[in-house]
Amino acid sequence: MLVLALVACAPKKPPADAAPPPAPTAGLVEVTGMAAKADPKELLRRTLATALVGPCYEAALGRDPRRYGEVVVRFTALADGKVEDAGVHLSTLGDDVAEACVLDAVRVLSFPGVTTDRVTVVYPFLFASDATPPEIARSLKVRYGLLPADPGGDGTNPKDETPPGMVYLW
Repeated sequence: MLVLALVACAPKKPPADAAPPPAPTAGLVEVTGMAAKADPKELLRRTLATALVGPCYEAALGRDPRRYGEVVVRFTALADGKVEDAGVHLSTLGDDVAEACVLDAVRVLSFPGVTTDRVTVVYPFLFASDATPPEIARSLKVRYGLLPADPGGDGTNPKDETPPGMVYLW
C-alpha cells in the first residue's frame, strides 16, 4: 500500500543572520501578492493536485523503502499562468533526486485565470507509505490541516473522505 499526499536542488542553507523559515500553516496553500479573479486558494489547490509527483516518491522508495517526509515548494505564478522561481522551501524527505523531480512536476503546471499579476505560492507535498510509522504519517497530515488534531480517525481507511490535496494510491 502506498499513500501519497499532495504536498532541482537541495534546499540552500539560509545566511547566518536570516530569520528561521516560518512554520507551515494549515490549509495547504500559502499565497501572497494575489489579485484574484476567483477563489485563489481553491484554484491553486486544484491545479497543484494535478502535479505528477507520485513517480518521484515511487523512485525514492526504490532507493529507500522506508523513506517518508514532506517537500514544501515555493514558486511564483505569473499572470500568463507560467511558473517561475520554483525551489524547495523546506524538505524532510532527504532525497535530492525526488526533490528535483517534485520541482520539475510543479514547473510544468500552468495556472491561467488564477491571478492578474504574479503570485508567490508555498505548497507542501506529503509522502508516506505503509512502511511509514502511522503516528508520523498522521502527524504530517495534522500539521497541514488534512486531519483534525483530535485522533478520532486516522484518515488511512480508503473509504474515508479524501482530504483536500491528498491522493491515495492503493
